Amino acid sequence: MQWASRIQVQDNLFVESVKIEIVHKVDGRALLVDGNGTFYLGKNSAEIFSSTDSGHGWDKFGEFPDSIIPEPFGRYRLLNRLLRNEIRTLVVYPDGAAVAGRKDGIFYKKPDDLMLKRSAVRSGKLEWHCPLNIAIGPEQQLLWGEYSPVSHKNTVEIFISEDRGKSFEVAFVLDEGMAMHIHNLLYDETIDAYWVFLGDFGHEAGIGILSRDLQRFEWFLRGEQRFRLVNAFDLGDHLVYATDSQLIKNEILALDKKTGVSERIMEIDGGSIYACRFNGYFALSTCVEPSNVNLRKEAVLWLSQNGYDWKPVLKEGKDRWSAKYFQFGNIILPTGKSNKDRIFFSGQSIEGYDGMACIANVVK
Repeated sequence: MQWASRIQVQDNLFVESVKIEIVHKVDGRALLVDGNGTFYLGKNSAEIFSSTDSGHGWDKFGEFPDSIIPEPFGRYRLLNRLLRNEIRTLVVYPDGAAVAGRKDGIFYKKPDDLMLKRSAVRSGKLEWHCPLNIAIGPEQQLLWGEYSPVSHKNTVEIFISEDRGKSFEVAFVLDEGMAMHIHNLLYDETIDAYWVFLGDFGHEAGIGILSRDLQRFEWFLRGEQRFRLVNAFDLGDHLVYATDSQLIKNEILALDKKTGVSERIMEIDGGSIYACRFNGYFALSTCVEPSNVNLRKEAVLWLSQNGYDWKPVLKEGKDRWSAKYFQFGNIILPTGKSNKDRIFFSGQSIEGYDGMACIANVVK
């Protein structure tokens, strides 16, 4: 296969030893990096802060009108972990308007406002589920799919906002039993459509394609855990991604967009939820999830300069609190793409890093 040999040629492009040096550490959860290198983090599940100077200083960017946990209890980290009370996702427009997702809903703010307001979500069901990720379309519309924490046989809805998050309408409905939930959507201008990453088990796990007008959905690959993913890097004719499964040995794969043929780049010891671009570096992380297959007790941060050759730069063990009740050990990477090499991440349920956002330099 033409591109399989190309991967082999690239094996020697990233041979030098790589590590990171943490230069700043602050309370919070990494949410987003933008093209200007601005960092955004969530704090106490009620506030969003931004830094335009690589983490030296932080300004309040947004504040939620209410919280699942009333003050002063919202400041207790373990209680937030128990209730999964974190800000999950954030989208920021160039003028400062923003949309954020949390366990209890979607919120938006206008450019000059500090306080976020609750978005109107018009669902065709009595109960809908908040997303794991929010995607941006080619006309700056926002899209997301329901992320249910438990398997069910209900329909799964994909929502769209064309008013910058003030309201969301149902754009497409996956029939009952097709999927448990949607991990992410990724617009690809080369196919002028959206990649849809779905989970979790049996025929539910897979990669779909949703047309740009949101009228047609078809499965691209389906029914295997190696097609279960949350984030992918678009490398033109390929998607490169890490699997997120507790049922198989996880891998980093290169997927041909035309043929659907995948090639294993390498095996990794843990499922992967988070991925990001930092100028010259691709970054992804793996988590500590109890499994008979994935036995590693450490969360790992991986870096690559080409998407094919990956090096671990941080390994940290799960803390002493129950993974079942107080979350899996993970290294949280923000969404987005930065024009600076500085690495931005935070820790969840891992020793020395839980609830802490870190800014690091790459050292060769």
